[in-house]
Amino acid sequence: MQSGLNYTIVRSGGLTDEPGTGKVNLQENISEFGTIPRENVAEVLTYVLTVPRAENKTFELIQGITQLSEILAY
Repeated sequence: MQSGLNYTIVRSGGLTDEPGTGKVNLQENISEFGTIPRENVAEVLTYVLTVPRAENKTFELIQGITQLSEILAY
């Protein structure tokens, strides 16, 4: 963060081997603990690299009800 380079940090909940659902809860602060399939984490990491709104931010990630394509779309 202090290097001056752009960054995006994603802190995931507990990882599972369940199939991905494409539905996540990605926020700067999540007040609950949860798990998330590894497949969803990989999709989120790929996705946030293409979204300018994710630059220079830190997110927490668990399984959720929101489609990945809707995250950070506003």
